[in-house]
Amino acid sequence: VLAACGISCSNLGDENTMPGNGGNENNDNGGDTNVITTFEIEVSAITPLGAYVSVTPSDNAATYYFDVVSKEQMGKYVDAKALAKVMISNLKEYCESYEQTLADVLSKGVDGYSYVSGFTPNTEYYALAFGVNADGTITTGVTTKPFTTLEEVVDEGLKQEIYAHPTRKFLRDWKEQGIGDDIVRIFNLK
Repeated sequence: VLAACGISCSNLGDENTMPGNGGNENNDNGGDTNVITTFEIEVSAITPLGAYVSVTPSDNAATYYFDVVSKEQMGKYVDAKALAKVMISNLKEYCESYEQTLADVLSKGVDGYSYVSGFTPNTEYYALAFGVNADGTITTGVTTKPFTTLEEVVDEGLKQEIYAHPTRKFLRDWKEQGIGDDIVRIFNLK
């Protein structure tokens, strides 16, 4: 479902500055008084390079999109809804280039994703979710949940990294760890 995660977040551009949300979970309905679907976002299994994000909508039939952006990226926008519009625009471009429709990549019901790499250690991020229909119209406010990745730990030449695909020749000492429904493999570089 989140096949386009990196695509939608990487082309956010420099638009406007968003005021901070005081570090609380926020449902910014953008002035809409007819918002029916809300989202509960949980962030767990936080590491220096990633986290597991799960989203529970109040309406399991509603389609929505969720992702993670850095506090720095979030701060470039007037509000979370402006960011959501840019994300959907980028997601539509991604879908067109891979001959998919927006409906193919939207979530429905409870969903989650293990971001196992790509984050920066000791950095503030926001998990966000918002309703969107198959034509790209945003149908709800944007719910955000702030979190901070852990500091990277380096121990006398032994460095832990997290990877999803154990196909590299230099990997040693595999251990499996369950995170939600996914398995993350932790290995030691020597």
